[in-house]
Amino acid sequence: MKKQLPDGVYIAIDQKLIEVSDYKESNPNARVAVKFSNYVVVISPKNSPGLNWNDAMKYCKDIDMRAGKRIEREIIRLYESEVEKTLAMLGHDPLPLYQWMEEYSSNSAWRYSGNSGYMGANNKNNTYYVRPVTAFQLDQPFEKMELSEIMSRTVRASDISEEEIRGKGKNTEIVAAKALFVITASEMGYNDTVIARFLGRCTCSVNHMKNYYKPSVTYEIIKFNFANQ
Repeated sequence: MKKQLPDGVYIAIDQKLIEVSDYKESNPNARVAVKFSNYVVVISPKNSPGLNWNDAMKYCKDIDMRAGKRIEREIIRLYESEVEKTLAMLGHDPLPLYQWMEEYSSNSAWRYSGNSGYMGANNKNNTYYVRPVTAFQLDQPFEKMELSEIMSRTVRASDISEEEIRGKGKNTEIVAAKALFVITASEMGYNDTVIARFLGRCTCSVNHMKNYYKPSVTYEIIKFNFANQ
């Protein structure tokens, strides 16, 4: 099995990740990147000037990048101190205190506040910076686990009991844990019927969870804990 890179901050050059301590060259294509599970967020060297949201999105598009998603900003925040040090090492701009994120509605978009980490909807006509990003996924083979082991790891990662994961609870934490179990089992090659039989649920509920669940910040935190056991 291919050894998986630990989560954290790297230097990315053309989707190749280099340990920060191993980076000795001066490459204009070097970017600061944050790895979380098999997902990598790559950060632009520069902040935009202060722009309304529509102009900020045009700024990103003109350099073949985009505004960050909320979950991507949470991933960066996990390693913010190291990200800032690595940006400074490469001579890149520090992260802006306030920045535009993805769209919220037709007339508002998410804005991130670096003081508190709070993200809230703001009118698109307001003026903030944007820090463009891109993202890619690593192809990292894994060793198939038994369903019982996937369940045990999900319980430890989420602090949700097996009974709750198998049950019908619908609060955010329980649903995130259920989704992680189903999606992980599916990615490891188990079909919907086998997963449903293990959970004591119908196949349609497993299929719906796998195909329609929209990962939340809670899900990503549980996924992070799962991967780092």
